[in-house]
Amino acid sequence: MTGSANVMSTDTVWVRRLTKAGARGGALQGVTFAVKELFDLEGEPRGCGNPHWRQRQSPSRSNATAVQQLLDAGARCKGSTTMDEFAFGLSGESPWSGCPPNSANPGCITGGSSSGSASAVASGEVDLALGTDTGGSIRVPASWCGLLGWRPTHGALSVQGMQPLAPSLDTTGLFSRTPEVMLAAADVLMASSPSGPFPDSSPPAQLFWIPEFWSPLESSVRTALLQSCEQLSQTIHCEIEALPLATFGMNDPQQLQALFQAIQWEEIATTFAALPDDLTLGPVLERNLAMVRNRSREIQELVNQQRQHVRNRLAAALGDHGVLAQPITPCTAPAIGSFSLDRGAGSLVGQLIRLNALAGISGAPEVSVPTRGVENKPLGLGLIAAPGRDRLLMTTLQMCAGSLAAI
Repeated sequence: MTGSANVMSTDTVWVRRLTKAGARGGALQGVTFAVKELFDLEGEPRGCGNPHWRQRQSPSRSNATAVQQLLDAGARCKGSTTMDEFAFGLSGESPWSGCPPNSANPGCITGGSSSGSASAVASGEVDLALGTDTGGSIRVPASWCGLLGWRPTHGALSVQGMQPLAPSLDTTGLFSRTPEVMLAAADVLMASSPSGPFPDSSPPAQLFWIPEFWSPLESSVRTALLQSCEQLSQTIHCEIEALPLATFGMNDPQQLQALFQAIQWEEIATTFAALPDDLTLGPVLERNLAMVRNRSREIQELVNQQRQHVRNRLAAALGDHGVLAQPITPCTAPAIGSFSLDRGAGSLVGQLIRLNALAGISGAPEVSVPTRGVENKPLGLGLIAAPGRDRLLMTTLQMCAGSLAAI
């Protein structure tokens, strides 16, 4: 399966438009997909959201495993998409190409770092897109663009041919507009999972929420998402049970943010240790890397112990049939150019990290399911299952996607 590339795109969504035809007769025949520029595409340099880095790279000799799996299943690749530089960002605003359009909320950001992939799916240019998720890079744009977004169990999908950011948190994942496409593509990628076969799943039997995650939300957002939780409860015939944050040995969501950042920043420091000193970087990445260099190491020795405790407690609480419902974003998408990098207690970045840290720390799968949102501006409801229970999430998705979007 070879590809024929067109000229380099200068738009805000596509880094390179091309056509790579899929195999005939596969499960994804007729499906089109886009690829975040963090993945290898045969014959194309992997730029990771930085044009200066892209110019230094040789064309990839093969496709990333996830790309090849989709092609082998019959899907057709339409190109690579823009992103936050090296995936270290949540706004989706590139210093080199600008912000991809959010067709579900015009004039507002898509969120990132998988911004171009989300934009391409939301606009209908493709049916499906590959993204990556470390601390919300699929879930946040899915919430703000009204898409289904899947962050799988850590290690469940191959990351071969994908540029790492923080390897123990990084996952390959997907965007789509419809459950049918998401489920078909998930089946393809899970069929050859490095972690082995996934158990089949019966419908969910328990539904949980963590009250401490909901109190900081804007009132209208909290009301809308709680209505979605009630609808989900009725659809899957489960009462909503509280799962206090104290279950995980924490009293404040900021402790979760501190743990996540300690893990992420230590790994990012290693990932970027060999980055050339003369490489031109955008101002956001420059600031973020300076933040990593100046990180506190005070709790580093306790990190692995705390992380394992959170992982064990989540797996025990959810079991084989439990689902945790929670917000992914504390507000609808901000206007383009208004995203602040402040990480303080009440800041947007801080809230995004806190809301999305649990799945990353515990290696658990999470899907963002579109709801009607606020004033027809999209919001996603996050659904988390225990590690390895991705099929439980897919079963839940089949049951609830239409009803939540219709509220």
